[in-house]
Amino acid sequence: MIKEVTKNDSAVRLYNWDNMPQDIELYKIIPYKYLVQWIYNNSMCFKPVYKWDDDVYELFLFKQNYTHDGEPIDLEDVKKNFYGQSWSSLKDSNALWHMYSPDKLSVKVKTTLKKIRNAIENSNPISQGIGTFIGKVNYFETEQITDILLKNYAQNIFDEKNILDSLFVKRMDFKSEEEIRIILWKESNPRKIKSDPLIYLNVAPKDFITEVTFDPRLDDEILASLKSTLQILMPKVKIQKSKLNTIDPIDIKI
Repeated sequence: MIKEVTKNDSAVRLYNWDNMPQDIELYKIIPYKYLVQWIYNNSMCFKPVYKWDDDVYELFLFKQNYTHDGEPIDLEDVKKNFYGQSWSSLKDSNALWHMYSPDKLSVKVKTTLKKIRNAIENSNPISQGIGTFIGKVNYFETEQITDILLKNYAQNIFDEKNILDSLFVKRMDFKSEEEIRIILWKESNPRKIKSDPLIYLNVAPKDFITEVTFDPRLDDEILASLKSTLQILMPKVKIQKSKLNTIDPIDIKI
């Protein structure tokens, strides 16, 4: 049961992903300045999932009007218990660079499922009363979400499995992202903590990041400066620029 995991189990659970190889590579594009902060602070930041607005159907389970015996049911507090991070199994994607690096100053960090899972398990999630899940996002047509999933989940909107399932759902329009999510379930009353809180886990980037790649559109002079800083901060990590927008000419006799 999920309730037992969130309260008593220190393991980071794989969700709908049991047969995935542990060495699968995962990627995340983040602003350069955030990576530097991450390195200095040795902590991984998770944001409330209700702040996600990539897809209007995010948290679709919580965006309905529920009533019981004529009385409205308020799920506002429930949805504020979830925090997350988005990763991807895509090695490189022009669309993702344009989406998450609008100023060309973001970087793509690389890890593996095993490395990030171990790093989180060795952090402090349980001391904060947090259950942790890593899973693949499942993609559905809009009609499948509204006509099948919602109707099934709404039979028991407080069922923990239904709630967790709904957090790994997006519309088919976003399938090209091949998204992987890390979800934290903090069992606390959000009204007792500051608004829009963040959760920080004591996870050092050096413990699991194996490679850092700069935006393929970044100016080479700026690249040299930013790269030199990272080489000092992360000397054992491979640092490079994406070759997505380059072509290697070949010799052709005509």
